[in-house]
Amino acid sequence: MIIDGFAEPFVVTCFIGDDKLYVALFHTPTLTHYHFLWDTVKNTMVGSPVSIKINCNVKNFPVKCFYNDDKDEIYCFYRQGQSYTIDGSNLSKWFFDDITDEDLGQMVLVYNKVLVIKSSGMILFFKMEFNEDLNRK
Repeated sequence: MIIDGFAEPFVVTCFIGDDKLYVALFHTPTLTHYHFLWDTVKNTMVGSPVSIKINCNVKNFPVKCFYNDDKDEIYCFYRQGQSYTIDGSNLSKWFFDDITDEDLGQMVLVYNKVLVIKSSGMILFFKMEFNEDLNRK
């Protein structure tokens, strides 16, 4: 599906190790996020895809994903400020969060610790830390 005025794809990927590819995509008509692992050696899907309904509008899509090999976690970021933290060894274990109200653009994960994002003429910095009051990252 294409959104007029957006050149970005609705599918993002990142390597998990040498032979696995994490794939995330957004199905616009149902506002549903899907993700799965693809084995590049066997040329087949690993396990079953995970689907998650998102509360957003049709102009949303995944912008970027990263694999943190220190924590075996995958981070998937959406244009409208949503993020998923996914367990690299069990894709059905994930955590959803709204990290900002700003639209997200180009981004880079620095040393698996700091996320730097270009957003409408601004540069945003995010650092994941554990919040003991909420008992979560």
